[in-house]
Amino acid sequence: MTMALDTLHVRGVFHGGTFEKYLNDSEATAIPVVGVEIASVHKDLPPDLQWRIMRPTGTRAVFSTENNRAMIEVLNVNSPGKETANVKFDLKTAAIKKGQKHPKEFARIVFAPDVKSSNCNGLYYCDEATNVWSQEHNGIMEEKIITLFKSGSQSGSMDLTEKELHYVLSRRGSADMLHIVARKLADKNFKDLLDSNRDIFPVANGCFDTSIVPGQLTWRALTVEDRVSVVAPWTYCPELAREKRAEVDKFLAEVLPLAEERSVVLTFFANLMSGKRCAKKFLVMTDKSGGDNGKSTLLALFSLFFASFSETNTKFVCKGSFDRDRDSHDAGMEPMKSKRLIVAEELKHDMTLDDALLKRLTGGDSVTIAGRQCGSGNRFQFKWQAGVVMLFNEGDCPKFDAGDTAFMGRMLVAPMRAKFIDPLRSEVSDGHAYQFRMVANIHDKFPSWLPALADVFKDHYAPLELFNTVPPSMKEWRSDITGEANPLKDWLDETVLVTGNSSDVLLIADLKGLCHIRDKRFAEFVKGYFSGVNGVTFHAITSIKIGETWATKRGVLKGLQLK
Repeated sequence: MTMALDTLHVRGVFHGGTFEKYLNDSEATAIPVVGVEIASVHKDLPPDLQWRIMRPTGTRAVFSTENNRAMIEVLNVNSPGKETANVKFDLKTAAIKKGQKHPKEFARIVFAPDVKSSNCNGLYYCDEATNVWSQEHNGIMEEKIITLFKSGSQSGSMDLTEKELHYVLSRRGSADMLHIVARKLADKNFKDLLDSNRDIFPVANGCFDTSIVPGQLTWRALTVEDRVSVVAPWTYCPELAREKRAEVDKFLAEVLPLAEERSVVLTFFANLMSGKRCAKKFLVMTDKSGGDNGKSTLLALFSLFFASFSETNTKFVCKGSFDRDRDSHDAGMEPMKSKRLIVAEELKHDMTLDDALLKRLTGGDSVTIAGRQCGSGNRFQFKWQAGVVMLFNEGDCPKFDAGDTAFMGRMLVAPMRAKFIDPLRSEVSDGHAYQFRMVANIHDKFPSWLPALADVFKDHYAPLELFNTVPPSMKEWRSDITGEANPLKDWLDETVLVTGNSSDVLLIADLKGLCHIRDKRFAEFVKGYFSGVNGVTFHAITSIKIGETWATKRGVLKGLQLK
């Protein structure tokens, strides 16, 4: 039998005491009469009681135990009311399909059952001033809930009698209300939804939204529905941004002196304000000036900007003990959820990059990270949002697979050409084209620069056009880096000349016949060495002219000739 309900009102009698409550859709589970999970109705009712249904009619239904010491009665079956619900029941089950909606006063509270701890009951509260969610201690939430009942009763949004309000304010009543609110507002998916909006970059007083106008950053206030618990703890102020913009532009122009290179680097970081990784790239920042080039200072500014969304971890991109236990590596990635910037600095030549991991993390917008939680059998899953940036000095390039052209194709190299001179210790020389004086305590300026840097990123945000045209100078620096890691570098430099003329052709098979170095991956290393060289193209199979005839050949390199 199906009964239409208005205001699903449940009255219970247990150990001589009576309780009343409304059920909602979060409790819309089948209630078996035998072995019922009755805790969803009242926390003091043990789950192993044996229930039976009594006197089911079109207007009421009563559940009771065999000894009649406990009873649940469903009232208002066909009575009109403010809310609607449906109950289906027979002699064994009663299934609640819809119940009373939560009063708006409770819209800022959510119970996440899977994040309960000894002093936190999994209750989250959304701050009215900032719309930022935080997990609160049971005592704090109890006080907030009592305040909500008080204000709701005074405003009339909650219909409470004086006796009911007195009970709510009592010690026992407030504890019961905390439990009841948790039950009503349970959301098993809340933890996964928290900080999962990849379209926004939240700061202390709002957020930059990438979804309102495609290809642009739009400033707006945060809302409850954004489900944000982590923000960059600085405030965006348009007036301060305009005031500091010239200083920021000057600093960026000195650290990245070539405009076309600076534009690419700023676009890379600007796109990290969105959590959608469209470009399959990671950034390498290196120099040829022996240090003091500003790359660490620049990353310090950018890390301050991304703040809680930034992580500095050198070992993260390197091979090591994780190779022996890949599951532990995945477990260590859970804290990377919602991160936008991963910085690996001070890399050294004796380190080895985890090529497979870097290719996995730069695989585009569909990359999903999953694994087992540390110290638990539970598993986690989230969309990867971070861009990876690596820093190392000249001569300290870490080892990587020089034959993996896919890996090297994802490498974007930012040449750090500047040289900053300490006026108290060094003299300006003619050895560097881009020399600037160091500014003492420049890091002290960074907090006031962040709004202006946000405007810089707004100007450079271009997710759909990222790296369509990388300057030749950046490609040359990448070739230098990948070439140094190639075991065939010296032999290829001595044997092959780059002409850039497509009519000049070499076959990898012919090169292998000339080389005395026997390596199973010879072809991969040759392709890798010339993959970033301007004017050189590789063809797996193509037709070439040999004498007066054309022939189909495999493994063809165009733009090269023997010396």
